[in-house]
Amino acid sequence: MCSSFDASAAMVTSALEALPNATVEANRVTSGKLQLRLGQDNLWYRFDQHFSDWTLAGPPSPDPKDLL
Repeated sequence: MCSSFDASAAMVTSALEALPNATVEANRVTSGKLQLRLGQDNLWYRFDQHFSDWTLAGPPSPDPKDLL
């Protein structure tokens, strides 16, 4: 049986495939001024950095590649 941690790890791996030079911290995958966040609903949310703030940049997606 797959634990929620294993599922989350697999989902983060898919985001790293979309952003290969990214860094990972908790549920956030960051590359430059683009950040993908995995929500509790297992959907990915794109945030763009504007100055020192991160701003939601549209609707979520189950596939992080759809947000690029």
